[in-house]
Amino acid sequence: MILHNDDFNGFLFVAESIVKVFGYEPEKAIKLMLRAHETGRSCVWSGMREHAELKADQLRSCGGDPEQAHQNALPLRVTTEPMPA
Repeated sequence: MILHNDDFNGFLFVAESIVKVFGYEPEKAIKLMLRAHETGRSCVWSGMREHAELKADQLRSCGGDPEQAHQNALPLRVTTEPMPA
């Protein structure tokens, strides 16, 4: 599952959402968030497609960053993609 960078959601909100959905330690969530910020995308989870789609839905359901509501923050942008061979 790929987390894509966006211009609306703040670092803290993204990292907290990753911790909430995946149960990762905050340090790991911050690394994943920064990778998405710096490169445009970050693989935050891999596994069975059905489970990846569930996790993607859960991450999207965190909504947009309430601190960025004035910028019309959208839910986190995530996609599921096949693993490279």
